[in-house]
Amino acid sequence: MPTPIAIARDLPSPCGLRHSACVHAVLVALMLAGVAPQASPAAGKPGHSGFSDHDPKREVRILGRVAPTDAPAIPKATSNGDWSVAGGRLVPRFAPSPKEQMWFPKGDAAHLGEGLVRARIELHGPLDVSLLLRQRYQGDPPTVLSGYGLSIEGESARLHRWDRGMPLPMGPEVRLGKLDQRSSLELVVFMVGPQLIASIYDGDGLQLIATLAIHDTTYSFGCVGLRVGPKHDPNSAVTLLTTMDATKHATRVHAVPRSPRYGPATDPEATPFGNTRYAFIAGAATARLPKDLRARVQSTVDGREGARAVLFLDTVGFERLRRTGVDVLSVDSNVPWSTFNPDFRRRAKKQPSRAGRGFVLEDSYKDPALVEQLLRAYHERYPGITELVEVGRTHQGRALWALRISDASRTDDEPAVLLDAAHHGSELLSVEYVLDAIDTLVAGYHHDARVTRWIDNLEIWCMPMVNPDGNHMFIHESRFAIRKNGKDSDGDGYSDPFEGVDLNRNYPFGWGQTGSSGLPMHKWYRGPAAGSEPETRAMMALADRERFAAAISFHTFGTEIYSSYVVGDTSDMEPNVSRAVAREIVAAADVQPNGRKYAVRSPDYPVAGSDQDWHTHAHGTMAFVLEGSHHNPPLDVRTQAVIATRPVWMALLDRVLGGPWIGGHVRDAAGKPVAATVMVAEVVTGAGERWGTRARDGRFDRAVAKPGRYTLVVQAPGRAPIERTVAVGRGRVDVDVVLP
Repeated sequence: MPTPIAIARDLPSPCGLRHSACVHAVLVALMLAGVAPQASPAAGKPGHSGFSDHDPKREVRILGRVAPTDAPAIPKATSNGDWSVAGGRLVPRFAPSPKEQMWFPKGDAAHLGEGLVRARIELHGPLDVSLLLRQRYQGDPPTVLSGYGLSIEGESARLHRWDRGMPLPMGPEVRLGKLDQRSSLELVVFMVGPQLIASIYDGDGLQLIATLAIHDTTYSFGCVGLRVGPKHDPNSAVTLLTTMDATKHATRVHAVPRSPRYGPATDPEATPFGNTRYAFIAGAATARLPKDLRARVQSTVDGREGARAVLFLDTVGFERLRRTGVDVLSVDSNVPWSTFNPDFRRRAKKQPSRAGRGFVLEDSYKDPALVEQLLRAYHERYPGITELVEVGRTHQGRALWALRISDASRTDDEPAVLLDAAHHGSELLSVEYVLDAIDTLVAGYHHDARVTRWIDNLEIWCMPMVNPDGNHMFIHESRFAIRKNGKDSDGDGYSDPFEGVDLNRNYPFGWGQTGSSGLPMHKWYRGPAAGSEPETRAMMALADRERFAAAISFHTFGTEIYSSYVVGDTSDMEPNVSRAVAREIVAAADVQPNGRKYAVRSPDYPVAGSDQDWHTHAHGTMAFVLEGSHHNPPLDVRTQAVIATRPVWMALLDRVLGGPWIGGHVRDAAGKPVAATVMVAEVVTGAGERWGTRARDGRFDRAVAKPGRYTLVVQAPGRAPIERTVAVGRGRVDVDVVLP
């Protein structure tokens, strides 16, 4: 047990209760006073609970009997599944669904942050049970857990943390052993701030079997409850559950109002966020702080009420801040990325600045508003070769903007290439890769022969931000927003950082397979259905219309490029043209700022529902995911990274125009486009691929791995198949196929 810190003044409790810091000392005293199980003359006698003497002034019985003469306590409760509390014995009665059952008693005694919880379990068969602690469950009946638990499965015990339903093992697992020789177990858990100490005893002799301990600041207050899994023997009843709330014996309870978005309000007197928090004070007040507290100032943020300084503090540091007499304006565990980025805050106040034939990009990372400003600025400056296109709208109503770069209109006949970024909103460097491509292209037109050739012969679609909702949340609302979009998964009217869908798990090809999750709070949540998200549908609609010849989706970080397929056991094309092209284009780039070169890899884990797999499967696009060298590095490294990565997308544009490549059209005798599939016989596919022509002009584009003779197989409904042999050298060959 760590040495407690006792401070005379009231401290803000992490669980939202205002209490004295000396509750730590109180709790230690309670431990020493004999609250933990200990042998007694009556221990092991028939009908005895095995617990030490019960003190009703300190310990509240929620369920069961303390002594044989007690009436059983049968609380009101909320639960899923079917439970019996007859005779004070809590027993799950399993039905076909759900596979796991949860039970939470109601009342103040079942809610605590610091104190003691103990339970007794009769052993009549296998255990699959968790004593739940500091839980903030969702739903009625409860379905999603957030908090801690002491879990026993079979003869193994361990402490767990649940985050929005996702279990995370905390600390090592211990073997209990010989449970078949015992008739009961007694579980005792002490909770002191971020410390959780669990002891497991034999229920009759009270011998200590195991002790587990963790330190974690995620959850500081919540409900006590029980969870049983499908392996639990329903005869193994819970016969006693008690709590002792140390805070209630130290001082009064201080109620905290609720916030609709993040739970308990950010009250400077009480915060729900564990041992650490961010405190906001007036910027001018920092001069009144002692030197060590000034060192905890993370940033100074300008707001409507003037500058605010942000300090990162533990509970002791926060108490010291209060003792300075400086007014604490607010307290939170969560701050947005922009809080710590003055470059962004300065840039957000300005319009785009011209730099040569382009615009200044290296002064800050970008949010959706800055990206839209820049795209409009590029279009206004170069209206002859750009078109600003709204591709779709997000859950929160933000536009998905693309800048199409070409010397021709969209009705003309040119191969299309896609460069996109920020499927994951927090990957700010990915946005910079696409903005750099835009700047390089428009600034180089008629000044660089290579760039001019691309713009004269291709349609280059640039989408710097596929997930503007997620990006906005990360920059302006929560540093915990990482991968997901702005879907309100729980339907409460708000989207918090843990909701939403991973857009790069939402595309239809491979959707639902291993490499994604069906749990809404998982970071790889694939969504309720394939292509369910408006961003995904918008990208798919654009691809269905344009039939991209090639595409790169920029991400961070890993210094790697992935070709298709990356889902499960899906058969790659043979020969693997995608991998061959990937090797060529990354070979064009030199060493990246992290000292590594781009490598063509298979992912360490399967990715189900990715965009590059869908593009490849649906349209035969040479589609890649490029993981950049860093994740949102300092701006000087940002600039080095985009310059060092520039040769990769340039090499891809060269490959589409310079080959080896087969392109062309399928038309009828009148010259009208025909909807047909065009496959290369020598490229064997194994996932049901049927690559078609572009609707408006009958165009197709098929990459090949190397020069050689290839056979095009062209099929259209109601027409006989046609085969055309094509000799491909080191360049591009365009073939017009006329179907009778």
